[in-house]
Amino acid sequence: MLVDETWETVLATLKTEGEFSLDELPFEQSELVGVWRILRRLENKDWVQQDGDVWKPGAKAQMLLELESDSPE
Repeated sequence: MLVDETWETVLATLKTEGEFSLDELPFEQSELVGVWRILRRLENKDWVQQDGDVWKPGAKAQMLLELESDSPE
């Protein structure tokens, strides 16, 4: 199911790479519109945030995946 695959891929990519662009994800061209819609839903729930063409972890992902924040403390 595309939702599950997207969710798993996004979380794994955030954990290993820290950020990504839509075309870097391992989905077929025909699936990218659906993946983009799922990313927008994840953004509304604060899991990811879009910065131009790059998707970065949102507050929930930073906290629950124990990711480092870009902001100085």
